[in-house]
Amino acid sequence: MARLDELLQNSIDRYQLIMNEMLKLSGDVEMEGLVARAFTESIAQLQADAARADEEVLAVLSEGHVVDHPLIQQRLQLIEKIVEQNRLISSQAHGIMAVVSAELSQLRDGRAVVSGYAPNQETRGKRVREAC
Repeated sequence: MARLDELLQNSIDRYQLIMNEMLKLSGDVEMEGLVARAFTESIAQLQADAARADEEVLAVLSEGHVVDHPLIQQRLQLIEKIVEQNRLISSQAHGIMAVVSAELSQLRDGRAVVSGYAPNQETRGKRVREAC
């Protein structure tokens, strides 16, 4: 049972690190591209660590039927919080993507309008040539 406690606590610690990173992100909605990439890599590494810890937990749990362990409940609650935080971050990201998409569309429209004012190369200087 002590081994199970140790493994569950290790798993909880891994998930808590993921939650901490996600909470840092939610405070910095407008992050730069490099920061976002570093965050994504950090979360991926933490998730891989948590998956390895969970494999060990599952191996021990498969030997016996321990369901009402308080650390299992704590771990499940933490995972639920992570899932909810992930939903919040995803909705923020989708909102940001929608704003950026609208801005890009406006820039393209403006570029098309401005290009309509560009002088035609064939008519440039035509009156001067005709006058001579």
